[in-house]
Amino acid sequence: MNSLPTRSRSPSVSATPPASRGEATSPIRKNRFLVTSLRVAILVCVSAALSVALVGCQEQPASAPTSEVQRSVKIATVSFLPADSFGSLVGEVEPQIVSNLGFRIGGKIVERLSSVGDIVTAGTVLARLDAAQAQNTLNQAQANVAAASAQKSNAEQTEQRQKELLAQGFTTQAAFDAATAQANVARANLATAEAALSDARDGVTYTTLIADEPGVIMAVGAEIGQVVAAGQMVMQLARTDLRDGVFLVPETGVRAHPLGTPVRLSLLDNPSVVATGKVRQISPVADPTTRTFRVKVGIDNPQADFRYGSPIRGRVDQTGPKVAKLPLSALFQENDRPGVWLVDSSGAVKLVRVAIASYGSADFSVSEGLADGDHVVVAGVQRLRPGMKVSLDRGPEP
Repeated sequence: MNSLPTRSRSPSVSATPPASRGEATSPIRKNRFLVTSLRVAILVCVSAALSVALVGCQEQPASAPTSEVQRSVKIATVSFLPADSFGSLVGEVEPQIVSNLGFRIGGKIVERLSSVGDIVTAGTVLARLDAAQAQNTLNQAQANVAAASAQKSNAEQTEQRQKELLAQGFTTQAAFDAATAQANVARANLATAEAALSDARDGVTYTTLIADEPGVIMAVGAEIGQVVAAGQMVMQLARTDLRDGVFLVPETGVRAHPLGTPVRLSLLDNPSVVATGKVRQISPVADPTTRTFRVKVGIDNPQADFRYGSPIRGRVDQTGPKVAKLPLSALFQENDRPGVWLVDSSGAVKLVRVAIASYGSADFSVSEGLADGDHVVVAGVQRLRPGMKVSLDRGPEP
């Protein structure tokens, strides 16, 4: 048999690889293209971002002045004054002596001759009690004195007779001694009756209420028809010849103005009416609310215009080291050293160390470190930094 010719598979085998390589390389090329495109896009984005940043950096200096905002601060102008004469204080006129007047015995008020606001002199009758009972007591005391006087006279006569009889031997020593004892008892009874009579007379006098000193009636505590007890306040009398100017003084003022300090006084509504006085009393305890001390200034020869309750101004004229008063809110502590923030002519603040002379309840006194006319920040000092620019808001002068 003729053998059939066999096909050679080599061509088919050799033809397959080229097709396979072409199909494999096509995705790789596509991937490379995508990667290249992505890189280009990233570079474009980065370039754009850098361009924006550079533009922003170039425009920053032009917008900086508009973003710089000055802090507004409240300031006070420094003024140095003698430490012992800070302005003045306002007080009021009060009576130096106020007496609560009342009857020394109890009874029913039948007459009241004075009212609130009446000015009276020493010896003026203010009120009267029903004197019937006191008069009866007086009459009884007078009768007792008469009886005791008669008994005394009789006892003394008996004693004298017994003495004569004893000398003649017609009586005993015991009888004479008994007569002497009776006479002594009668004398004592008379003395007791006379003392009771004196009390009864005083009792009648006590039914009338009399002003002991010149003054003005400040209050009335009882009316006609009212039964009052002994010592109960019927009227309140304030002396008109002794008056005080009363002031509430801070602790620093109390230390600077001891007892005897001279004070000039004037009426608040009429400064032309003036008087002088001296500190005569300082309260030992400060008011728990205001932390001030009650100081009384005795007014020398007060005029009638210095009425009780009138507002007055008191000033102490003394020289001393000059200090400047600033509110406590202006104080800044750094490393336990006191200082204040000073505003210079350019509007910048700087911290200045100061020497503090004294502290008050709401302020402090500076003795060194500042000068007259300096501008000191008095609020918000904790937020300041050296060189910071500020705008001024002038507060009240210290």
